[in-house]
Amino acid sequence: MPNDPYKKLPKIAVPSSSSSAPPWIELPGELTANILRRLGMIEILISAQKVCTTWRKVCQDPFMWRVIHMKNPGHHRVAYNLKNLCHQGVNRSQGQLIDIHIEYFGDDDLLHYIARRKGLIKALQNLPQLEELHLSVMPLITARDIETIHTTYPALKSCTTLKMNMRTKKLFILLVNKVKEKLKMSNNPYKKLPKIAVPSSSSSAPPWIELPGELTANILRRLGMVEVLKSAQKVCTTWRKVCQDPSMWRVIHMKNPVHDRPVGYNLKNLCQHVVNRSRGQLIDIHIEHFGDDHMLHHIARRSSKLNRLTLACCYRISSKGLIKALQKLPQLEELHLSVMPLITARDIGTIRASCPTLKSFTYMKT
Repeated sequence: MPNDPYKKLPKIAVPSSSSSAPPWIELPGELTANILRRLGMIEILISAQKVCTTWRKVCQDPFMWRVIHMKNPGHHRVAYNLKNLCHQGVNRSQGQLIDIHIEYFGDDDLLHYIARRKGLIKALQNLPQLEELHLSVMPLITARDIETIHTTYPALKSCTTLKMNMRTKKLFILLVNKVKEKLKMSNNPYKKLPKIAVPSSSSSAPPWIELPGELTANILRRLGMVEVLKSAQKVCTTWRKVCQDPSMWRVIHMKNPVHDRPVGYNLKNLCQHVVNRSRGQLIDIHIEHFGDDHMLHHIARRSSKLNRLTLACCYRISSKGLIKALQKLPQLEELHLSVMPLITARDIGTIRASCPTLKSFTYMKT
């Protein structure tokens, strides 16, 4: 519970027929407003303001509506018109509105009503004192729109965008906590980290933005390459910059989670994409349960500094394709092959000869 001067409130009872007046009428107006705000804006407009004239007067005070937080509890359909209720709240503020949070409802018309302009960018032009803008899961607003917003409204001191699902949030927090436990056991400049939590509507910016880039990269690597490409890099601009850094992709470990069966994305394309992002800095790659000769050739062409190559259960990579790729890897020192049906014991000698720099070589048939 937050520290509140009205934490210890008198016990309120429903008035009986013999009582002269409801006991809540005797409460100070400021305290009544404080209590009503905890009900939520929708509850106030739908029912609380209809209880008595005292509460109605409090609910009509513009000061009551300086901060508006409205959320569609059912995400889609509800029994009342949220846009109209939001209009009422804005009207009651009489120009004193300083903070508004809208979630799971609304459109350009509503935003136009709030700011007297159409669309988000034009709305910002009509808000001269706006210092903070936070957008979360807004499918009609793209990265290009964010750049336009920054250009159109340079007075913004804080602007955050969040495009992450709850699963990724929880996974990130879990990983951060694990990293914190490991850092406590070692001498590390990032030993004392702030507590990471899912950002709430009252937070000015997601707390992970404050983490050092090196630590952020360390955490993201633990998600796995596929998770980074499919989800994590879309969370915010800070994470995207980290994910585009070539040093992030010096070590690549990719595995088909359902073995040789198809998944909901193209693993070969993702693998080629991350190899491109490494910009020739790739030194270690592990591929398991997917891939073919064409993908292996792409890796060899783009990764002349590759030091270690591990292939496991890659049923479409042939001995001819492997030998051709090895000839393009002058710095390869370690090669590990496991369950490669198109590579036989007879090919081992040719493989060794095509890569004279090898210091470690393993071959497992089963």
